[in-house]
Amino acid sequence: MRTYRGAVTYTDFESLPSGWASRGGTTSIVSGGHKGNALQYSDNGGGIGGASQYYYNTRLDTTYTSLWVTLKVYGSPTTTYKGLALINSGTNRLYEISIYNNVIYVRSYNVERAGGWSQLGSAAFSSFNSGYWYTIVLNYVATTTAVNFYVWVYDPNGNQVAYLTASSTSARRFTPAYIGLEVDGNYGRFDDFIISTRDPRTVTFTNLRSGLIFNIYDNLGTLTYSFTATSSTYSLSVTPDVVLGTGSDGNIRIAYPDGSLLCLNASIPTSDAFLGGDNYSLNTHTLSTSIGPTGTNAVVTAYVSSSSNALTSFYAVDLTATQNYYLMLELDVGSSTIDSSLNAEIYVEGNSQKITIVNGAPTSTSTDWVFLPSSSTKHVVVGSAYASSGSTSTLVLKVIGCVGGPNYVGACVIYPLTIQLIDPDPTLSYAEPQPATNPSETSYEPYSESEALGDESGYLDEVVPAQLLLNYDFNESLSHWEVVSGTYLKWVSSTDLQALGGVALLNGTLPKGVGGDVALIQQVFTAPRIAGDLKLEVRCRYEAQPEGQLSSQSLTISIIDLSNGSIVWSASLTPSSSYDVYSYAIPSDLLEFSNEYLAVIQVNISSKGNTDLDYRLYLDYVLLEVSV
Repeated sequence: MRTYRGAVTYTDFESLPSGWASRGGTTSIVSGGHKGNALQYSDNGGGIGGASQYYYNTRLDTTYTSLWVTLKVYGSPTTTYKGLALINSGTNRLYEISIYNNVIYVRSYNVERAGGWSQLGSAAFSSFNSGYWYTIVLNYVATTTAVNFYVWVYDPNGNQVAYLTASSTSARRFTPAYIGLEVDGNYGRFDDFIISTRDPRTVTFTNLRSGLIFNIYDNLGTLTYSFTATSSTYSLSVTPDVVLGTGSDGNIRIAYPDGSLLCLNASIPTSDAFLGGDNYSLNTHTLSTSIGPTGTNAVVTAYVSSSSNALTSFYAVDLTATQNYYLMLELDVGSSTIDSSLNAEIYVEGNSQKITIVNGAPTSTSTDWVFLPSSSTKHVVVGSAYASSGSTSTLVLKVIGCVGGPNYVGACVIYPLTIQLIDPDPTLSYAEPQPATNPSETSYEPYSESEALGDESGYLDEVVPAQLLLNYDFNESLSHWEVVSGTYLKWVSSTDLQALGGVALLNGTLPKGVGGDVALIQQVFTAPRIAGDLKLEVRCRYEAQPEGQLSSQSLTISIIDLSNGSIVWSASLTPSSSYDVYSYAIPSDLLEFSNEYLAVIQVNISSKGNTDLDYRLYLDYVLLEVSV
């Protein structure tokens, strides 16, 4: 997700930018830019100081007293001042930061000298080639006593070749109102222009995991930047190409540490660009895998992207052979629940054909047969997955293994594999980020065990005669709840009072502009021997502030048979603001003695996104055997 954009405006001069104006000179788009086209600007002496200026025609001085500006300038012709123009609101005074031959200059017109030019500073290049594109980076700071300029120049490889500082202290000094290009003498060629509130020489990535491999490609397919995360934050130097490619789209590919699989393939839309000064944050979620005690079935829960511009991939499970096997995957469409927005592909590592789902419709339901030699391992890969925000799909698969050969030759076995794909929110966002407001000052009453469990007259004592299904009735090694928190919603309290029952508190704040979030808790259990029917009792209430900001909410409880991945029972409810008790009858014949099941409690909330939303859910629940 892009969390910050420093650019006030930018252009790669593939065409003449809109919203620009000129004082003198003639403009044309020519080939042979740094990448793609360039702007050629020829001086005719018709602008300020007998030079020519082409500039972004939006007043900046009413908002900014300090900005960063970057521009690529071609070294030839050498006998022309060519670079940046900083113009006052009356368009009759000028600061110029320009390259002439192998020197970078800071000059002023009609500031230090009324009606004349003054040189404020200069620095010679440490090396110069007239056939190079040079990057000028300027940071100006206007104070009550001076306008200060800090200027760097870089060669095409990102090496600094010049640096200078200068100041304008004249009473005629000004805070720049318009910023653009300047030529004085002949013509100049320009590329990669940014006005920014942040240093455009770097792009910052946060919330990283050590070892992840990042490759950034431009829209021409060129690998431009690459790095391996060594900590949670990485500052990438982008001086060689501050407006990536030709100023539109591009691709950020993130691979797992061994480099064998992309975990995220994020495409930047053609209406946007990868720019110096940007900030990106990687949203990560835990992959939850429950494998049966014999290792012959599994349930995998994973979060995927909600944008076709950001495709999520992951290894679902590893398949290890104890003897030579021929394997294939088959999607059980009838037993699966597939959201209409889901797009995904599933395959065995090294396999050519994939199970594919397009807009919720399976277009291929099986893979090819793959040979798995004894003692070897292959991954089941879920790739290129995305779905609409807040959606959930449950894919029921069969892993078919045959010892005699492909096409069901010899003895064959079938292993159930259930993959649940959840999308809590967009993985990568290109909307302009909104500043977060302070969290609501609403004070929630303290959470207490007595409130969650009920008092002496509470619902636990009002049910019909029943016995609790306690831990000793279940497989002890599996009787625990696993917490899967959302991006913003967190299970801050969870007590395993019964094997299938407990107390939980969900709490979180959805920032302004975030549409929703999902959190769940889940438990694998082995069904006990049951004489009577089952009853699930749920009591809950929610709090949300400010009022009217909560768009929708739901709580879904599901029980999944791990032997085949099917959902044997499910119920949904909408919590209210006061404690309500919900009672559900579950026929005992749905649970087969000694079979393993997955119990999932999932909470979905959505916000109108106008401001921060504080949300809290109190929940307690218990599964009872009703006496017959």
